[in-house]
Amino acid sequence: MAILMPCLPEGTLPSESIIMQVFEILGCALTDMAKEGLVSEALVDSFNLPIFIPTGNEVKGVLSNIEHLTIEKSEEINYPPNLSNLEDVRLCIGHVRAVMEGILCENFGAELLDQLFESTSPKLVLCIADLGCSTGTNTFIAVQNIIEALELLYRSRSRGLDTDQIPEFQVFFNDHSSNDFNTLFKSLPPNRQYFAAGVPGSFHARLFPNSSLPFIHSSYALHWLSRVPIEVMDESSPAWNKGRIHYTNAPKQVGEAYATRFAKDVEFFLSARAQELVAGGLLALFLPAVPDVLSNSDTVIGTELDLLGSCLMDMAKEGLVSEAKVDSFNLPLYYTSHKELKELIGRNEHFTIERMENLNNPKKHVILPKPSMRA
Repeated sequence: MAILMPCLPEGTLPSESIIMQVFEILGCALTDMAKEGLVSEALVDSFNLPIFIPTGNEVKGVLSNIEHLTIEKSEEINYPPNLSNLEDVRLCIGHVRAVMEGILCENFGAELLDQLFESTSPKLVLCIADLGCSTGTNTFIAVQNIIEALELLYRSRSRGLDTDQIPEFQVFFNDHSSNDFNTLFKSLPPNRQYFAAGVPGSFHARLFPNSSLPFIHSSYALHWLSRVPIEVMDESSPAWNKGRIHYTNAPKQVGEAYATRFAKDVEFFLSARAQELVAGGLLALFLPAVPDVLSNSDTVIGTELDLLGSCLMDMAKEGLVSEAKVDSFNLPLYYTSHKELKELIGRNEHFTIERMENLNNPKKHVILPKPSMRA
């Protein structure tokens, strides 16, 4: 004979058990309904659930007193839900309804039963963050795609029968405090199916409470560095980037300084997100990158940045801008490679890569000559 039953951990008070807490919530809900005249108070007072949750030792004690039985194996299966997790509360309330529906209907009626569990089952709220949102419409498109995918997932889980299983969505739009959030919020889709809030601050540091987000998204933002590497602005450093605004076609030391800064920023970013995501949460990143077989100087964006820097130097020679000002200016942008990014994520002990792929841009570009080749 195999017996599987709920038990209280040794030393745990009944009031500390989530199932007992759910029973307490149901009792309070019935009492409130009695105060509203929806059910007789005397009927509530006369009703008690015929349930007792023993400890493991109590079960062993009862079974050991039965002479025809011996315990071959006794094992505890831990299930650590808590009332701070809405998913756990909803799941537990659903189990209670499945088990107790007959006796509750018999005492209070089916119509009252629906109202009772609707009042005790909290609406699930799913929080999503978009980091580096800027002010454009791209962030709204990304968020809408995420929400539609999550709604489809919840509908498939409930087989389309229980619309209450579909959560409400709270979306946090993040960018630097200098971002034009007014323009962002004025552009919010009027028919959006989510609540919106702005969160100013750098995503290279903490932005949200511990374990508060199941999904974080960032698109075309992580290639922005937290700051320009100090070495490239130091005239006494081998990495001084004189006459350029980026590391394209610069000495090796300049590129290394940028790569080091990017590696530190990625570590700060991932460490912060690891604290903010719930266990099993998902972080989705989209960022521009250089193919493993190419250098930055071989790419269109690298050539364009090099051309921009060359134009600024020409303007400095013509006296239109100070040469010292051009020398002190460097773009805080770094374009990683597939291999480099994979290695950086692998160094961080908090994340594993579930899926990583290259998204090739089909747009045709005009190949520009290097600035040194211009007439």
